Amino acid sequence: MAAKMSSLAHKLSALVPVLRKPMQNVIASKRTLNELRRDIWHARTEYWYRKVSTYPEVVRAAKVEAKEVVQKLKNPGEISYKELAGAGIMGIQMFGCFCLGEAWGRGNLTAYPVGPAHEYHD
Repeated sequence: MAAKMSSLAHKLSALVPVLRKPMQNVIASKRTLNELRRDIWHARTEYWYRKVSTYPEVVRAAKVEAKEVVQKLKNPGEISYKELAGAGIMGIQMFGCFCLGEAWGRGNLTAYPVGPAHEYHD
């Protein structure tokens, strides 16, 4: 069974280069699944602790960036074409998210579901 897993890991790492390092870890690993599960939970806990504990820093950085945006908007002559293009791309992405939200809210990609046809709709 271990040889079969090793062979599969080698094939996956050859087919998908991104998986090369994880598959090498799978082949070389001597940890049990319980040890691996424990390590994953420890990493998740560390990730979320760091994410939550650094939130005030993120807010401070966002305030600085918001002030920069307001300054740029007060002096539109200082806006570069690169910044303008970036804002345009961001606007397109936001519009796309809006459209996806609309479709999801309707429960249909093209239009609102209307139900069965009635004789007076013919």
